[in-house]
Amino acid sequence: MPNKLVVVKHNVNYPSFSQWAAHHAGTAQDQCQRLKSVRAIMSSQCVKNLPGVIGLFCIREEDKDAFLPGYLSQDFAPNTDVDEKTYEIDLDLGYGGGIAMRKSSMMICELALQIPYEEWKQVFMETHKQLYLDISKAFVCPTGEKSLFLCVLFDRERLLEVQRQHDVTKPSMFKQFVEDGIVKEIEYIDWHSQVPIAFDYYNKSGPTQHLKIIGKVNDPLLAKMIAACEFLKLHQETFSYSQDSLIESEFLVAVAELVQKFEGKARDHLRMHAGGPLVLCNGEYVGCIREFEKWASEMYEYQDKTPDSLYAGRARKSLASYMQSRSAECDFVFMDVAFRDGETEKEVKPRIIIELYKTIAPKAVQNFKSMCEGAYRGSKFHRVVTRGWVQGGAVGNESIFGGTFEDESFAVKHRGAGDLGMSNTGPHSNVCQFYISLEKLSWLDGKNVVFGRVVDGLKAVKFVGKAQVQPWNQKPLLDHYIADCGLFRDAQSLSKKPLLQKQEEAKESQAAQGGGEGAGGEAEV
Repeated sequence: MPNKLVVVKHNVNYPSFSQWAAHHAGTAQDQCQRLKSVRAIMSSQCVKNLPGVIGLFCIREEDKDAFLPGYLSQDFAPNTDVDEKTYEIDLDLGYGGGIAMRKSSMMICELALQIPYEEWKQVFMETHKQLYLDISKAFVCPTGEKSLFLCVLFDRERLLEVQRQHDVTKPSMFKQFVEDGIVKEIEYIDWHSQVPIAFDYYNKSGPTQHLKIIGKVNDPLLAKMIAACEFLKLHQETFSYSQDSLIESEFLVAVAELVQKFEGKARDHLRMHAGGPLVLCNGEYVGCIREFEKWASEMYEYQDKTPDSLYAGRARKSLASYMQSRSAECDFVFMDVAFRDGETEKEVKPRIIIELYKTIAPKAVQNFKSMCEGAYRGSKFHRVVTRGWVQGGAVGNESIFGGTFEDESFAVKHRGAGDLGMSNTGPHSNVCQFYISLEKLSWLDGKNVVFGRVVDGLKAVKFVGKAQVQPWNQKPLLDHYIADCGLFRDAQSLSKKPLLQKQEEAKESQAAQGGGEGAGGEAEV
């Protein structure tokens, strides 16, 4: 990784700097991009040396001597002194890539500090976006325990505002730094209104690479991909992306559509994929997480060393945000489905989260919510139709309204696995039994009311759907029952770490038992 910032000032053999820049902008960039040791370059007019150039290069120390002679041969005026300084880079910030850099003004300065450099760096990280409006690049290089060299590129439309913030004779941020005992003085400062030559090696040239990411909203791997794409979007002018963060049932529909769209190896890979997020590049299929990481490494030398636990937390927050965004239209319930694991022979209780369309079928939703608060708890999935649906809720012959209630709406069609509908024996005969689809059940459209869908936990539903059944009544040979169910009191609780969730649930359970209440009602996850 290049770790030196070389600052070079020199006259040019042209009538003006602008003529030299127009002639050499592409040449300088091409030369630097051929040398991976040159990480970034910024060139501007040297105010004190007209016509002259100030060039800043992020480069490895051992490559400096090999690079500079070639750069200085580009029509620089002969027999003039070269002012060259080299700094050790400690902090390298980038926002927006080379396109933003070429729309920037540049400030370079040397500061004397009243506090240790490490403390100042923390202040800079907290204030740099406020101080340097629309910043695109910054290099921070300590030159002593309480001194540093600073180079910052920012939107040229903000030049006057940024200059005012450095005027220590008037109210400004830098005057406040001096009064607060942070900065001792600005020893040297130079302003450059335009930076016509600017690029970052990590900003690859060539055609734009547009990625489309399709994944489940609560998938940590999707969160990992999004983090990578956000980083590349900031640093790569040839990169853009879009994302489809879908709930599980929608994701399966999207995968099925891609299977029909692609052919050959892409179709085979899609058919065999394990459920993780998918990536398309410029409309062509790339693959899943492994193929994406390989692509990002080869194209942009990107590597992610962030702990996976961080992405798990982001995935939980994404699901919580989804639920909050739907709260005006939907209510949410959970079901913990208990069954015996075939490999470990232990009872497991995976959680299913269901959204209910309260604005479309309010009576069906109200009935289902009430049943989740009590009647459904402990009931079994009494019927499994292979490649059709799983059916539960056989807890009586009456709804909460007494007897049956009408079919409210057939507006929602069956779209695939995860649809929640009312079981019936004919028109307007809804009571308490429900089903969750395993596949698209188009032939039930107009016959059964769809009033919700699974947003998380579809894997558990499909596990129940694979149960062996008695052929004459489709009853599972082994019990699969609802160990617990209820309403969500706070979707934001999903963003908490699992251990913290369990601790809070245990406290709530103890409090409920101490108050003499049963185990019903609302629950947090």
